[in-house]
Amino acid sequence: ASPLAPPAHYRAAAPGPKAGVAPARTPAPGKVLIWGSSYSSALVLALGAELKADAVISFSPGEYFDDQGKSKTWVAEQAKPLAVPVFIASAKSEATDWAPLAAAIDPKLVTTFVPTTAGHHGSSALLASQPDAEAYWTAVTVFLKPFVP
Repeated sequence: ASPLAPPAHYRAAAPGPKAGVAPARTPAPGKVLIWGSSYSSALVLALGAELKADAVISFSPGEYFDDQGKSKTWVAEQAKPLAVPVFIASAKSEATDWAPLAAAIDPKLVTTFVPTTAGHHGSSALLASQPDAEAYWTAVTVFLKPFVP
């Protein structure tokens, strides 16, 4: 979230991913992958099982909801039932923040990426202007390969 934007709240943000998945499944059969960055990366981990996503991509997740009446481990608790492939990436300094989230999910399903450089927060790490964007793109492309015909 931008420092100029009002703080996002789970109650306000959760309907977004929920509203997007049902129509994605309606027109044609296929895989539905949900992707989140920063605040929404925690949402896709928390809602992935409920939404019956076929995979989850999460850039810079964290336990962002404890100031909204959720427990300090709420995202990890909600992510535990995920039974689909999960990709988690972040800046190097954020890896310890999401390690408990990844640990809550079956390790056979989790792919993680932390750059050897400092890296960047969220999906902005993929911007061509970022010096390590290619490393992030390589990691996410390898993860996505099984989903591309």
